[in-house]
Amino acid sequence: TNEVDFNEHITREKNLFLTALTRAKERVFLSFPNNIPAIEEVAPSIFLKNIFGGKEITRENCEKIKLNGHSVIYEENGYSDFFERATRLGEANEEVDEHITSKEELEIVLKRFIGYGLDKEKFSNMLDKYKLGYLDKNYLLMEEPCLPELPVSRDIGANFTYSHTSIKNYLECPRKFYYSRVLDIPGPKSIHLIIGSIEHEIVQNLHNQKKYPQIDENVFNEILNEVWERYRGEFDNEFYEIVWKNYITGRILDYMNRYGKYFKNVYETEKEFKLYLNNKYIISGKIDRIDKRDDSYEIIDYKKSGNGKENRLINMFYTRSEDFQMPVYYYGAKDSLGINPSIFSYIFFDFDKKRRCEKVEIPIMNLDVKGRIRHVTPEIMEEVKIKLVSILDDIAMERTGFNRGDNTECRTYRGYRCEYLNICNQSQL
Repeated sequence: TNEVDFNEHITREKNLFLTALTRAKERVFLSFPNNIPAIEEVAPSIFLKNIFGGKEITRENCEKIKLNGHSVIYEENGYSDFFERATRLGEANEEVDEHITSKEELEIVLKRFIGYGLDKEKFSNMLDKYKLGYLDKNYLLMEEPCLPELPVSRDIGANFTYSHTSIKNYLECPRKFYYSRVLDIPGPKSIHLIIGSIEHEIVQNLHNQKKYPQIDENVFNEILNEVWERYRGEFDNEFYEIVWKNYITGRILDYMNRYGKYFKNVYETEKEFKLYLNNKYIISGKIDRIDKRDDSYEIIDYKKSGNGKENRLINMFYTRSEDFQMPVYYYGAKDSLGINPSIFSYIFFDFDKKRRCEKVEIPIMNLDVKGRIRHVTPEIMEEVKIKLVSILDDIAMERTGFNRGDNTECRTYRGYRCEYLNICNQSQL
């Protein structure tokens, strides 16, 4: 990477580090490997070194440091000793009870201690020697320093609820689905998720005709400021907050100017549904907007950014099995809400990274038009439904073992980075 990119990365990391120091209610734990460098990926943070002014990280030097008026406490082998006792507990052939976690949860715990002189080969051997790999959850919660409560594994049974997003996660990587939906570990908030949430809230308020019968720029600014107050603490600093606020302002005003004349067609916003697919699987969802169009309805989904015309968006579920949002929402509207959609539309607030709002409409037609696929038919939707049920069968039967997908990209430079990269024992960097 070049020097400019590196400096930008360091600046962002520094902001996150300072945020952690200033927002902690009681304590901040700064951990590092005893054997440096035990593993290159978990070498001490350069900001931890900065705190010590380049001096060796020792108990004596800790006593000389104050952070925001608070003492720095040095606990040598504190976590390491805890790790050794926890692993002994894991080897014990104790009877399983409600306080015992699964082997998968054990992997998460071991990942937290990997920095203590435990290289990747030893880590793999450590897992292999467990018969069942149990850890006593109560022990984990009672010992100091306290660790967050470990997640409880969910059963994928008759009452398990899917969403189009969780299905997409599974298709990207079964392991990711396991961490996010089976163990129910929430992923970290990314700035893109935060911006998407703000945009959705603003647009939903714009369509509240009872509260705002007339929409203009003054009403928009009122809504923007009201929504923004709830998200002010999500930004690293005032500079980023101003940048993103200007970005959102431009995107939503463009949306109002280009598509405001259709606001009178809004029938429902944020409409929830629960679909019982083939009386076998439960899929829930929330449709951003439903418009009334003559004798039928239009389903509209907002996207912060993206690109693609009709054929690409259709093939995401029809030929490539990547994203089943459109068929899930189609059957959710039809079977759960009792409405017959004739058009599915995506509204991209930032289309193709060109800072312009664009709408892509996909008609749902009975007529089979030859040539480039720009529409779908009810017959196509039935084909896709069969495919979707087959995928859910695989998930329910755990046919993949929730192992990492063969073509999964755990991390790419300036691209997608899996939020479970640091705890996944199958990740490939």
